[in-house]
Amino acid sequence: MVFEERDLENANHALRSVIYNARKKLAAAGLPEGEGYIRQRDGRYYWCREVPVEEDAREMERLAAEAEKEPEPGRKLALYLEACHTYTGDFLSAQNSAVWAAQEARRYHGLFCVCVERAASLLRETGDYEKLV
Repeated sequence: MVFEERDLENANHALRSVIYNARKKLAAAGLPEGEGYIRQRDGRYYWCREVPVEEDAREMERLAAEAEKEPEPGRKLALYLEACHTYTGDFLSAQNSAVWAAQEARRYHGLFCVCVERAASLLRETGDYEKLV
């Protein structure tokens, strides 16, 4: 998935190069240098669980799911609005040629639209037209 349809002579070397560059970028972003963030086990690479990561896509999903279950309209509206503000545009837009990334982009955009529609409905019900605009 990382290399899509490219023909590589040594895919293992290419993947190690991607991991090496990722570690360098993490260090340049202010994280301490080292191999601790991305670990390899049984031929697979994993993100270290000890390092907290905040994913905007996952956060938007969490907020939308929480809003669905929330019975109190004011809190429900706040959760939908927060989910809307968490969406920052197409998911991995630089990877839109990858089928899986395009599918996820459509799914997240659809979730964003649902959150907007439900927040708008709640704002109409309360007559808060200024916020609705």
